[in-house]
Amino acid sequence: MILLWLVLGTMVLVALAVVLPPLMGRGAAAGPARASIYRALHRKRLAELEGDLESGTLSAEQFEQARAEIERDTLENLEGAVVAPAVGPRRRHRWMVVVVALIIPVFTGGIYWRLGGWALVSPDARARIAAEAVAQGDTDPAVIQDMVTGLAARLKRKPDDLQGWMMLGRSYRVLNRFDQAADAYGKAYALSNKKDPALLADYAEVLALAHGNRLAGKPEQLLTRALALDPQQPKALWLTGWAAYQSGDYAQAAARWKPLAKRAPAGSDVARILEKQIAQAEALAGRATRAPSERAPARTRETASIARKALTVQVRLAAALAHKVRPGETVFIYARALQGPPMPLAAVRRQVKDLPTTVVLDDTQSMLPGRTLSQQAEVVVGARISRTGNALAAPGDLQGLSAPVAPGRKGVVELTIDRVIP
Repeated sequence: MILLWLVLGTMVLVALAVVLPPLMGRGAAAGPARASIYRALHRKRLAELEGDLESGTLSAEQFEQARAEIERDTLENLEGAVVAPAVGPRRRHRWMVVVVALIIPVFTGGIYWRLGGWALVSPDARARIAAEAVAQGDTDPAVIQDMVTGLAARLKRKPDDLQGWMMLGRSYRVLNRFDQAADAYGKAYALSNKKDPALLADYAEVLALAHGNRLAGKPEQLLTRALALDPQQPKALWLTGWAAYQSGDYAQAAARWKPLAKRAPAGSDVARILEKQIAQAEALAGRATRAPSERAPARTRETASIARKALTVQVRLAAALAHKVRPGETVFIYARALQGPPMPLAAVRRQVKDLPTTVVLDDTQSMLPGRTLSQQAEVVVGARISRTGNALAAPGDLQGLSAPVAPGRKGVVELTIDRVIP
């Protein structure tokens, strides 16, 4: 915004620099300057004639005739030179300077107000654009971050704006700033009548994302209330199914997801994911109904399978960057697919004061059902120190990345956080 004003101001100053000098009388001294030159020439030519007269080159009669001619020429030249401008025109020019100096900025501002993007200067307008961008599915972090600033500023002035807090929470969710999203949705929840099932489901989701994807506790309570208000609320069904899955109630998980599968377009990616998750939940539920002696081997095999695909990661901070961080800053250690969505397959949090540290990444830390570490042929392991505590990488964060590795590889993946994100 400051850059915009600097550009506009510079353009106005350039226009004034071009227009005002002629009106301010620049060049008015040209007349007196020419008159002085003619007088000097007259004196020089007269001195030459006097020299010729003394040397006898000219007679007295010739001298008088030549002098009269020189004086006549000089008078004619002096009459054509403007000796000085009159007082009246100078005053008129001064008024014209004042008028033009006012008209150009006012006219320029009026044109921009009428035809330009003046509305974007307003924080309220920027807030509306942020909401529209998120609502229309624009998830470009750079675009949304720029607009979210205006939305947050407006809510400081209007803290009772329920829709505004919901928009801000949704925007932070897109930016993966889950803690701030939870705060914004919390304010919206406090302002609401507690009877909007979509708001309850959104609030539960960001609370879970802000606390390691765990739905137990308050997130699950919010989801239960949402389904009491609307038993078919899609996000609430999906998340309560995942909450049941996390707690080991696989039959309940499958029961929650089946209504969603019926409504999903046939053959779509959503339908395939739901069918796979339902089949997996039902298989696990079937194992749970077996006798303890039958369940133990199955559970052992499942645990062993997860362990075989786990990655042990050792993270340290380069000594050259130690002065740039504080002990309490968050360290995200994660594995992501080599190709496809950037959402981590598994992730843990630590703090700078814990470094160097060793962690294990496996399927139990999956961010979403159906996307696990063990399903990938190769992954990239990363460690990032967030200067703001947000899960989304930002300029100034410190990061280290591995070469592609296969889940379950033997040995330790060694990572050094050794570069600053520009």
